[in-house]
Amino acid sequence: NENKRISLLLVSSKIPKSLTLQDSYEITPFLTTQDLNLLLPLQEESFKETARSVNEKITQKIDVYKVSVTYISGQSESFLLVKKSIDVPQTIQNPLIIDLLPFSLVSTPSAIKFIKPATGEITRFESYQSIRISPLPLEVSRTNEVVYTISSSNIEDLKKLKTVILPEDLNVALVPLNCGDNICNPGEDINLCPE
Repeated sequence: NENKRISLLLVSSKIPKSLTLQDSYEITPFLTTQDLNLLLPLQEESFKETARSVNEKITQKIDVYKVSVTYISGQSESFLLVKKSIDVPQTIQNPLIIDLLPFSLVSTPSAIKFIKPATGEITRFESYQSIRISPLPLEVSRTNEVVYTISSSNIEDLKKLKTVILPEDLNVALVPLNCGDNICNPGEDINLCPE
């Protein structure tokens, strides 16, 4: 009988009684040179410029929600829900999404819970927590989503979010071929553009 009571208490601490969206806003990221230096500090300038060019072709809409949940047991918690919708002009196999979140918002890696995809890598980088997520391929024909929660109620600090999407082979992904312009981009070689 005691085991049933303990089981009932455990279940009641996981079943929401009420869920309230207290605040929300939308972020449309734009990569500045300073952002790229933060996101890709060890990369050469040519790599950063190619990353900027690729990300200008990708549309990200980031919805942020401040959520408060009260459970049947009476316990409650607040957290931030981050939902990224990503549209790409062509399918990107094996992408890497890097988000930098201010340390003031996420002081420990355990404050982040991945929902979609269910896993990611978190490391501290200067005054940021760096999140690296590798979702399934980003496809043209569907809505690509990345979702995670942050154990915080400081929604204002999420406006400082920095984000970049890197294809597995950045050197050729989404960079247009423009043979004959006397400027060789990473996707052009002697076979593709003999001139």
